[in-house]
Amino acid sequence: MEKGRIPNRLKKYRRWAGLSQRTVADELGVTPSCISRWERGLDFPGIRLFHLSILYRTLPNHLYFDYLETLKREFVSKHLQQPEPVLISPHEHYRL
Repeated sequence: MEKGRIPNRLKKYRRWAGLSQRTVADELGVTPSCISRWERGLDFPGIRLFHLSILYRTLPNHLYFDYLETLKREFVSKHLQQPEPVLISPHEHYRL
């Protein structure tokens, strides 16, 4: 899981909304330790991110934009890598 800005945003928006981890956990039907794991970057809320955005009175993309960018970078690096160039000497290409 990414240990960047998303966990910090989850914590920041929860505090701005004036909610405790227990209150959020009760609303989502998870344990407070689950909320703590999300805020420390040890796990990711997945689809519950939408529900968090409602509780925190913000737009979902304010919480997960960095996550989508991370997924995009991982996908591109895994699936769309450029092949390594093959170096051929100027005289070698005539033999091919």
